[in-house]
Amino acid sequence: MQEQPHKRFKRKGADLLIEHKITLHEALTGVDFVITHLDGAKIRIKNAPGEVIKPDDLKTVPDKGLPFHKKSFTFGNLFVMFKVVFPDSIPVSQIASLKQALPGPTNETDDSEMADAETIMLQNFSEG
Repeated sequence: MQEQPHKRFKRKGADLLIEHKITLHEALTGVDFVITHLDGAKIRIKNAPGEVIKPDDLKTVPDKGLPFHKKSFTFGNLFVMFKVVFPDSIPVSQIASLKQALPGPTNETDDSEMADAETIMLQNFSEG
């Protein structure tokens, strides 16, 4: 009997993998969501307070995979691959608050270099 692909879960042995999209806000402030497992059980998944989730971070939910072959009381792990969805833009009025709340860049350019340099604004790339 051939295993059919599942729309949410990918299997590797007794381990399962899901991809989960989160917002930048969730990546910085925490995730708290529920998934429905293959057996219909609901699992609430949270991360530690203060932990930042980066794009493509892989986290583990121990023992929430499938049972091992011939060891029906031992389970694989459930892996969650996080896909962080960034906003296309943010309101200019919120930039000051974000700069205050988030660590700033380590700017290696001193102020005199900035004053003497030509300022050029970035543009979106398009082929053709």
